[in-house]
Amino acid sequence: MKIIIAIYLSLFSALLFLVSTPLVDCTDLIGNLNGTPTIIIDANFADGNLTTPEIITKYGYPCEVHNVVTPDGYILEMHRIPYGKNSPSRPNQTVVFIQHGLLSSSFSWVANAITGNVLPFILADEGYDVFLGNFRGNSYGLNHTTLNSSAYNGPFWNFSVDEHGKYDVTTSMDYALNLTGQRNLIYIGQSMGTTAFFVAMSVRPDFNSKIRLGIQLAPVVYLTNMINPMFRVLAPLVANGVTQGVLTSLGPGKYSPNNAIVNSIKSQACVNVVAADLICDTQFFLVYGFDYQQLNNSQLPVYLSEETASTKSVIQLGQFVNVKQFRKYDYGPVGNLLQYKQLTPPLYDLTKVTAPVAMYYGNGDWLADAQDAKFLADSKVLPNLVFNVAVPWSLFNHADFVIAKDVKTLLYDDMVMVMQNY
Repeated sequence: MKIIIAIYLSLFSALLFLVSTPLVDCTDLIGNLNGTPTIIIDANFADGNLTTPEIITKYGYPCEVHNVVTPDGYILEMHRIPYGKNSPSRPNQTVVFIQHGLLSSSFSWVANAITGNVLPFILADEGYDVFLGNFRGNSYGLNHTTLNSSAYNGPFWNFSVDEHGKYDVTTSMDYALNLTGQRNLIYIGQSMGTTAFFVAMSVRPDFNSKIRLGIQLAPVVYLTNMINPMFRVLAPLVANGVTQGVLTSLGPGKYSPNNAIVNSIKSQACVNVVAADLICDTQFFLVYGFDYQQLNNSQLPVYLSEETASTKSVIQLGQFVNVKQFRKYDYGPVGNLLQYKQLTPPLYDLTKVTAPVAMYYGNGDWLADAQDAKFLADSKVLPNLVFNVAVPWSLFNHADFVIAKDVKTLLYDDMVMVMQNY
């Protein structure tokens, strides 16, 4: 059984891969709390080798790095673009907080910088004060006040989507509001960034008053219609109390799609036009959905810069596939009794999400299926749903929300118009 699980998860890993401290000025110093030496920005570096602050600076935008400390001690690096190239800083700018998805980071929002279709840059040029959040466990969230992230199975990695919502996004949003002196902000989440939003508003209903508008791109709340083959393999392995066995097989702490084999495939195959078409594109689409027309092949090495996460976060999304319920991490009956004092995980109360919510989904999305987005909207559990609309491109997939060739005209322009009303 363990051999079968290992084979499944090796394939899963490879395919999934393919797919409060002082202010630091990015142009002067880019490093981390572990003492990484200063990196001098070289405009000749491929964007895939650059950090988020380096890309922001490379393309001519102002950048700040802030370290946010959560109540449970995680130190999250947040990146700020306070104004745009053609939109100077001014008083009382509306704050926009943008949160990435699973196995990603703030980097995903600027990975397409060379094309100009970058949401943070577009919003900064529109006069918004933009903050890019990071979840604990990615390369910008590996520090803690007492715990060490280098231990693969250490207590640092004992977190799930529950903590991303309860602590990561709430603390980051509060930091942005306190720094700017604003009372509320616009939240934009993609994929697991939407999951964290709904968790946060459910467990911290006081935060609803801090949200001018919550824009959810590819909302991940219900996943029973998900097509993604990797999560379809994972889902039955984490059902009916088998979770702990899978945790043992995956490694109970850190989940990383980065390994020598996959990195070799990425560096060698994806720079070859024929190989990119036959290998990289296909594996990329198996994860996110097939939309060849919106994929810029020349940028694949940049797009495939995946991140680490906790095993529990990956498993929890797999659990969502099994039941049409939005609920906390499932430890199995015995574990749930110990953790929650009940046999099944508690449900998140979506009726407490009273902030205005606007949702966009893709009809070609293999992770956040259109039917699941429609079910969330049609269930009438969200008291203040502004709209739930499909992006007007029939093949629009999960990654297209961030890197599609025409994402600006298909999605971002409409978002900007909606945001102007809030």
